[in-house]
Amino acid sequence: MTIMMVKGIRGSGKVAYFLALFPYVVLISFAIYAFTLDGAGEGLKYFITPDWDQLLNADVWKEAVSQCFFSLSICFGGVIAFSSYNNFSNNIYRDAMIISWLDTFTSLLSGALVFSIIGHLGHLTNETDYTKVVKPGSGLTFITYPDALAKFEHVPNLFALLFFFMLLTLGVGSCTGLINSVMTALQDSSPRLKSWKTVVIIGVLGFALGLLFVTPSGSKMLDYFDYYGVQFVTLTSAIFELFAFCWLYGIRKLTRDIQFMLNRRTGFLWRFCWKLLTPVMLIVVLIIGLVKSQRPQGIDDVYHVLGWCIYVGALVPIPVWAWFAVRKRNESTLKKRIVAASKPLSDWGPESLEVRKQYLEFCSNYTPLESRWARLRRVLHRNDKTYRVSV
Repeated sequence: MTIMMVKGIRGSGKVAYFLALFPYVVLISFAIYAFTLDGAGEGLKYFITPDWDQLLNADVWKEAVSQCFFSLSICFGGVIAFSSYNNFSNNIYRDAMIISWLDTFTSLLSGALVFSIIGHLGHLTNETDYTKVVKPGSGLTFITYPDALAKFEHVPNLFALLFFFMLLTLGVGSCTGLINSVMTALQDSSPRLKSWKTVVIIGVLGFALGLLFVTPSGSKMLDYFDYYGVQFVTLTSAIFELFAFCWLYGIRKLTRDIQFMLNRRTGFLWRFCWKLLTPVMLIVVLIIGLVKSQRPQGIDDVYHVLGWCIYVGALVPIPVWAWFAVRKRNESTLKKRIVAASKPLSDWGPESLEVRKQYLEFCSNYTPLESRWARLRRVLHRNDKTYRVSV
């Protein structure tokens, strides 16, 4: 990772093609073989058969949201870091749609592949209750899957090699996004900081902390940090981000900026989801998860207290930086300081001076584009032409 990241985004960008495409080659190869195994049909049937009672399970909602966040790299910094290298008028709408649908397809393909192999494993062990076949948590990846691969009739060693090499590429790809987000933030705040020094420090710290997860209790440590340091932290961070963008900055300004960059009107559904639906759903999932979700098992209570301290500590920078922003203001009252700190800075806008000039002019004369429904109503209700006839 250190060698690959020393050259910054240029070095990681060249490797990204392989890291992104190779897992799909392995997944499709696995799927072609796994769908033909004995018992795969029963596993797929179990996969697509809904269990409506699970909709009342808090852990299901929390895990589903966490999976979406992790697979799309939401609130991990990677999306913002990589998007900062795009052109100003890059079609973010197209990119967001492609990535979201591709992520959905990948999740469905992975789920079908997993349950086809689980069905085959249940067929070999004469077990119809698949909950007894699958090991929970990371055991699915490191216990159940290798056990199933070892029972393949044809070249099981090759499939095992491809599977674990795929896991390696996925891990390297995830680390690339995380490290790039840290490097981008540090270099933007301190341009004189050498990139190779940052990469070496991050690599050494990451390697040292990663040793915790290869100990005999590494599986418990993984579930512990995932529960307290990832799932709830990303949920809470997403709520703060939505509040900052859609309420403090304002949904009108956000849609105005999108119109300036893409010359495209943001539809009502997007605005409704950003401002109301998504924040409300995230708050509900977060509260239900905090109250009813199952904590990691096999850990003493004192470490659960430490886990909540990790959760709070990860979120402390948000109010701390907000307090610093309010304190820097020179307004007379606290209310005026908070209002002033909630507004964009004077240098907010495109980095290019020419584009910035166009942006300021566009903001002063901003008029939302006409929606499709408005155009349709205008066409349907246009005034009919009248003719005067003299006899």
